[in-house]
Amino acid sequence: MTFEDKILKSDIVFLKTWTNIEPEKFYNPVIKYEKTVLLRTMGNLRRDYNIPLPANKDSEYKEIVREDRVFPNLLIPKVTILLYQLKIK
Repeated sequence: MTFEDKILKSDIVFLKTWTNIEPEKFYNPVIKYEKTVLLRTMGNLRRDYNIPLPANKDSEYKEIVREDRVFPNLLIPKVTILLYQLKIK
């Protein structure tokens, strides 16, 4: 590895290295007994405890009221000399 100048303590150096590690073995047995529910979803909890869905005011549909736009009449200027007549032949 070469550097252009001497490395100072204030310099940032990125060094990519690889090393082998042995991860720790992890074993978590899940024992499922008959008719045992280990985890319930939020939908199941809301249904069991009669909890309504939280309503966000920003997420509700609203009537969009827009003013009628009035467009000006299309004005086409009268050109006495056509552009192709201005070109030199």
